[in-house]
Amino acid sequence: MVRAVIFDMDGVILDTERVAMRAWMSAAAEHGLELSESLYHGLIGLSGVECRRYLQGRSWQNADIERLETTAWTNYVELLQREGVPLKDGLFELLDFLDRKRIARAVATSTRTANAKRRLGDVGVLERFEAVVGGEQVERGKLAQDIYLRAAACLGRSPDECVVLEDSRHGVRAGAAAGMAVILVPDICPIDRETEQLAACTAPSLVAVIPKLEEWV
Repeated sequence: MVRAVIFDMDGVILDTERVAMRAWMSAAAEHGLELSESLYHGLIGLSGVECRRYLQGRSWQNADIERLETTAWTNYVELLQREGVPLKDGLFELLDFLDRKRIARAVATSTRTANAKRRLGDVGVLERFEAVVGGEQVERGKLAQDIYLRAAACLGRSPDECVVLEDSRHGVRAGAAAGMAVILVPDICPIDRETEQLAACTAPSLVAVIPKLEEWV
């Protein structure tokens, strides 16, 4: 029985992964650093700490990582301010469905809580979530299950009552590790076969999530 849905934010609620990728790629070019698309895809879904560890594990120097992160964040904020924060198609239809079914919902994102709340508030959906759990609220980020377990606790639900909506490899693995059913809603991050098999199912859009939840409700 589905009693709660836990959303990742970037790439699921907000159509911001392409914006972030532009910001990171332009930052890398500005500093003369080689950042391939495949390497960037490995960063999607990770917290700041985990991003640094990921790059360190691929022989990046700390000074380069710090310069890249700082410039990428500046670029990202400027792009969102100039172009606006885009929403994923079907978000409001899905939220309306959850309202009708009285299903609780939370956001679990690697973004810091204050930044996530501000971004969700800017697009008018913050009040439609009972809880927002940011990356700094847990000791271990995705791939670990911590953030999803905390979100479930905030909603007063057990893991087996929760469905996770994720677009990234790291997020799918985190949701599955938490003992929750994961619906993969693909975005720009390529998903390997092993990760795909961890998901209960795949939906091409948020609108397509609705009939899948209907079956479980």
